[in-house]
Amino acid sequence: LGDRAQPENLAESVDALVQEVQQNAEHSPTAMDVIVSAHKQARYVQVRQLIERLGAVDGLGRVMLGGEEKQD
Repeated sequence: LGDRAQPENLAESVDALVQEVQQNAEHSPTAMDVIVSAHKQARYVQVRQLIERLGAVDGLGRVMLGGEEKQD
């Protein structure tokens, strides 16, 4: 999401991303955990909205937020 997303990772919207996760969860034989890995320049409001929306998807296990590790 956003201006800085790489083309291969680009999602049209939060709705499109949630729909894709929901479709994957429907085909998973067990509860599917999701890790949202946000880029350091991601907008907080988009990340928060995504996590909240994913929390309402049936068939998901845990929804977790990952972060980038600082490289030395």
